[in-house]
Parts: sequence; C-alpha cells; structure tokens
Amino acid sequence: MRYNEVLGSYTPSAFFIELNTDADLLNWSNINYSMHSTLAHEYIHFLQDITSCYGLMNIIQFVDELKANIRTITKQKISRFQIPIQLLDYLFVENNRSMIKIYEGTGRLWDSSRNEEAELNRITGFHINSDQFVNKLRIEFLEVEYINEISGKGKFNMGAACIIESMTANLQEFLFSPVNSPQFPYRTVELFLTKFFPNFPLGKEILIALCDVSLDSYNPGIQFISLLNLMKEQNFVPKDHNDIYGFCEPLRFPIENEDLDRYNFFNNRSNNALSQLKDQFNSEHDVLLINWCENLILSGQKIKSENWVKKLLDSQNSDDKSSNFKNIIAITGLPLISNNQGNYYNSDTLGKIGNNASIIRAINEIHEVLEGSTICTMYNFCELSTPDLVDCRCTTAPWKKISDNILCPFGQLWHKWELDDYSPKIDAQ
Repeated sequence: MRYNEVLGSYTPSAFFIELNTDADLLNWSNINYSMHSTLAHEYIHFLQDITSCYGLMNIIQFVDELKANIRTITKQKISRFQIPIQLLDYLFVENNRSMIKIYEGTGRLWDSSRNEEAELNRITGFHINSDQFVNKLRIEFLEVEYINEISGKGKFNMGAACIIESMTANLQEFLFSPVNSPQFPYRTVELFLTKFFPNFPLGKEILIALCDVSLDSYNPGIQFISLLNLMKEQNFVPKDHNDIYGFCEPLRFPIENEDLDRYNFFNNRSNNALSQLKDQFNSEHDVLLINWCENLILSGQKIKSENWVKKLLDSQNSDDKSSNFKNIIAITGLPLISNNQGNYYNSDTLGKIGNNASIIRAINEIHEVLEGSTICTMYNFCELSTPDLVDCRCTTAPWKKISDNILCPFGQLWHKWELDDYSPKIDAQ
C-alpha cells in the first residue's frame, strides 16, 4: 500500500517519493510551503521504513518475495509463468505476506454501495479479534466499529496503516502548520483515544511517541492497545512524550530464544534487512548499489539509536525543529524523488549512485510485475531521459523490451536476474 496519494506518496520498502508538482526539484526555491510540508510527510514515511521494526519487516518481506518469485520462475523453467506465482518451495513467504496484511490493517474505508471512500464520522466500539492462520495459529488485530452518516455502521482493522498515518500527520503539523486531513486514517488515533481512553492526554507530542513505540512491533495495532491497557491498569497518565518513552523502556521482544529491548530488537531486524538487500545485489557490478543500501540501513540505525523522534519532539522552538530535522536529512539523505514531469532526483548524502538511481526504481517495477502488474510506471522518466527506449510495451508488457539492443532500467534488471526467456502469462495475450 502506498502512503498518502493526493499531494504526494511514498512507496514502502522501495524508498521512493512521488510529489504531485511540476516544479523542478533541483531548485528547492521552486517548491512552495505546502509542497515542503508534503515532502516532509512523505520523508517521515521513509524514516519509518528504516527506523521501525514494522518497516524493516516489510523491507525483508519485499526482498523475500522478489527472490522467491525469481528463483521459482528460473527453477521451473516455464517460459510463460502464471501470475500469481505459486511459491511452493517458499511457503514461509506466502505465510508472511498474509500475516503482514493483517498487521497492516485497513488503509481505506470503502462504501461499496456508493463505490467510493467512506468518511469516518464516529467510532463506537472495539474489541480484539483474530484470524485463523497456518497450523491453527491465530493472529490478533484491533477491530474498531464506526458509524458513517451515509452508509451506516462498519468495522475496520486499526493496524499499522492507521498508526503510521496518525503519527505522520501529527509530526507534519508539529514541524509545519495544521493540515486539513480526513479523519481516516490521519485522525484515527485521536478519535480512538477520545472515545475509549478519555483521561489520556491528546497532545501531539504524546500521540506521536505512542505511535512511534507501537511501530517497534510487527503488530502495531495490538502493541498500541496493549500499551494503553497496561497504562490504564497501572494508573499511568503521561505528562509528555518523555513519559511515554520512559514507560516503554522495560519492554522486551522475544526473538531466537532471547528477550531483547526495543533497540537491540530493532538492530537485529535492521541487520537482517541489510543482509537481505546485499544478497539481492551480489555481483561486482552492484558495488555502488550495495554501498548505498548499506549506508541507508546504517544511517537508520544511527538515528534510531539517538531516538530521532524524541529529538524532534524535544525541540524548543521552530528554529530548533528546523535544525533537528535538517540534521536527520544530513545523516540519512533523501530517497529517490520524482515530480509530475517524470524527473527523478536523489541525494548524494548516502554516496553517489549516478545512473543507478533509476535501477532502484526499476526494482520495484519488477516486483510489481511479478505480483501481477503489466505496466512500468517509469514511462515518463524514460521518455525524458532516453525517448528512443519508450514505446507501447512499457505500459502493456515491459518484459518484452528485453529484446531491444539498448536495455532500459527494467530490461537491465530483467536480464541481470536471468529472466530473458520468461514472461508472465496474461489473459489478454
């Protein structure tokens, strides 16, 4: 699921921001205040990707899916493979995909009778529900009941999607000015707390810290409600964000017969994600990409160890906020960013990756094709940079471009991963 799609969007695990602007992003003075605020919103999603256990879990899953799909195709040697690919030798990848969908929860409320998104007018109830899973394992999730003035009653899974957007919207307003956002998913946390935990303070800093700690779990929705219930049992009422972090300091996360604190648990998952990314780029031609990925993950570890969220929330005034935010950008750099014209921009902070910047984007394009897409969304970029490479195949069957004398970024990866003789079976073909 892409986060936020009106003024801009961030693609999780693909390190890619799209801004809904025609401005030339090489000159930041071309970007107005509103677009600066939107960029900050999407950049926060990027930070959540590399500094939360939930984000790292998705990065690991992204690479697992890519590797499992490619290895299954080449092992079965079926020239026209069916989508979705049956990962019989990688059932753990399929199982994790299903679990992560539960952890993610509802990203959009949909009114099927009107075939449009529904508004969240009022929350009325909640309970812990569970889905039966492999080997009778049950995955818990926070199910919330709501009322929409037009379509009536409904339910949604208040998982990572709601917590991520609630945290980001509040942090965006903390750094900039108030934003006119829909109640769902951007105000879900406030609505939930107001209804069911009326004594819980609703200051932005406290809400941000609560969401931040919730994302340190694979299952943020259950972590969120568990923390609230624990605070209620202990009659704990936080006065500020520091109280939230102090309360959560004793938390332990089980992994490999150990109980780790949240920072060591994070480092364990972060190192795992780095190992996966390195494994995906394992040739001498990928040195720059490997270095970029390594610097990216290590920069996440650095700002996590310094508790980048707490540092921002400790800011005393607007100058402090700006300075602390710029310091974070100086450490992590910016992910790949595009505008409406199809121009791509990347930061040199993490090491110069030159023309390989487009390869980073192409990785996600191939991932999407192997999940069922027939379109390469790099069309505008290629049309601007190398117009001779663009034709109708880009938006109908990009894998067919492997036959070209000069390969586009998509074709380069398709060839690198030895998929030249393979193509997805599309019903319309």
